Formats: sequence, C-alpha cells, structure tokens
Amino acid sequence: MSKPTVTTVRGKLSYAKVLGEPVYNKFKKANEWKFDVEIDKDTVKELTGLGIKTKIKMKSDYLDGNPYLSFSQNEFRKDRNTGSDVRNDPIDIKDILGKPWDGNKLLGNGTVADVKFKINPYGDGLIGIYVQSVRILDHVPYGGKQFEDIDESDPYYQAAQAAKAAAAPSEPIPDEKEELDDEIPF
Repeated sequence: MSKPTVTTVRGKLSYAKVLGEPVYNKFKKANEWKFDVEIDKDTVKELTGLGIKTKIKMKSDYLDGNPYLSFSQNEFRKDRNTGSDVRNDPIDIKDILGKPWDGNKLLGNGTVADVKFKINPYGDGLIGIYVQSVRILDHVPYGGKQFEDIDESDPYYQAAQAAKAAAAPSEPIPDEKEELDDEIPF
C-alpha cells in the first residue's frame, strides 16, 4: 500500500455547501459538507498519473460535460480506537490572502478556487480523496439576479422606475438648527 499524497487542483466550484452547518444527505442519512470542482484536461492527466482516474466524473448534462471531482466531508466520523462518533471540523475555507473566509459570503456556481486534498490508497484498487482546505480565488456570489432588468420597451417600465425611486433613500433633512436665527425676538 502506497503512502497518502497531498495535491492541489484549481477549478470552478459548483453546488458548494461548505459554509456553516452541514446539510443532510438523504442517501447517506447523515449530514455533510460538500461541493464539486470542475477541472480541465491537463488536471485530468495529472490526476490520472496520481492514480485517481476512477474519482474523476463526467456527465453530459452537468457542467457542460466537463470533468469534475466531488468532495464531501461527513459531520461525524468513527474514532478508530473507541468506535464512538467524533465531530469533524468544517472544511477550512480561506480567501486569496489566506485569511478565513467570511461565512456570510456564500459561494455561487463558477467560483474559482484551489482545492487541496489528500489521496489515500487503501490497496486492492480502493482509493479515497479527502479535502483538506479550499482557497477562494475569484468569488461568484450565490443567488445573483433572478430576472434581468426591465427595459424601456416593457409596458411595466414606468412602474419599475416608480418602485426604484420609492426604494431609493430620500435626501437628508437639513439640520434645523442651522436654519434657525440665533436671535429670538421677544
């Protein structure tokens, strides 16, 4: 059995559920943090050389048919010595400067990141990949616009403009003290 290897890939994240509490996986019947990372052909060659070709996925109706890796980390793991459940730490997410990622800035599809992970060969062709950390390089906010802006040719354009004006902050009220005369006639 070979020793574990640590490597890094760069790609676009999809369906990243790595911030905050883990999400429920109905197939595993357990909570987990998870994401997919789209990789390029050069990375596929590199990973194939490291013996993890079986971990590279490709679906014609997902990520435009591009290759990707799926990572997940269970909320709990079994302690080898005691057999009891031990809570895993969340996946370590850093910004481009190496500082902890702001958990309020959710990661949208297409976010570019470096993903550091461990390749653990178990023998008999079995191999595991385990995420170590993620570094966000180009953040795409989760959510984005659900609709494009209404343009002037749309019959509801005037209503949209009125709603936008109503939502805009009003002009500040001038300080009344400045406008008062200092002299008060009696």
